Amino acid sequence: MNCWILFEQLLVLLAIIATGYMVYSDKIIDDKGYSQLSSLVVRILNPFLMISGVLGKRIAFSSADIWQNINFVIALYFTLFVLGFVYVRLIRCTDNRSYLLRMLILLPNVGFMGIPLVKEILGTEYIVLVAFYILGFNLIAYTYGIHLSAKYGGKNAKFNFKTLLNPGIICALIAIVIFAYNITLPAPITSFVNYLGESCVVLSMIVVGAFLAKTNLKQVFFSKQNLLFVFVFMFLVPLLMVVVSKR
Repeated sequence: MNCWILFEQLLVLLAIIATGYMVYSDKIIDDKGYSQLSSLVVRILNPFLMISGVLGKRIAFSSADIWQNINFVIALYFTLFVLGFVYVRLIRCTDNRSYLLRMLILLPNVGFMGIPLVKEILGTEYIVLVAFYILGFNLIAYTYGIHLSAKYGGKNAKFNFKTLLNPGIICALIAIVIFAYNITLPAPITSFVNYLGESCVVLSMIVVGAFLAKTNLKQVFFSKQNLLFVFVFMFLVPLLMVVVSKR
């Protein structure tokens, strides 16, 4: 993709994020509204955007492409799993916060930010590839992620199979099945799914902007620990993954 086109797309998303920042700052939405919008995006709109990415569209991915993508998913989460242990050891974090850091490293925001970014930058047809990452994310988040979260809070958590029956996993599986079997649904259903999916991008970015407005940005951007974390996992690790994927 042309770098200028990529820059323009990111600039548009940044403008929507800024809108969300102003909407919260001007009290057009409050904490309750922010929470409700966030839940709407995660539980309804993101899943529908995944399905709309494969419904009624010609997708030219071969089985080799899909298996390569699955290998990338496995490699990504294995790498992040190992890096979590390495990072907390390097910064000599030995208290409960180490569990939180490992969880943040292992579970990057592949859904809330990942799906809208892929949709806007690469195109809707690429969302089917993201579905495999969402599936991996949810499987880890609702098993090992719950364990890490409980440990951070000084507790022990028991696995409950029902936690896996959530919109993220269910809709990722539906998207994969629709893609694999080239399923076609009636036009009204396709339009319904597409309309809900399209609204995900704008509302996701508005929620991100509202979150930034809720956050103490001075504390975030002037914390050495936060800056180190961001540099390593928002720059070095993505650069490493790009280099590895090109080989």
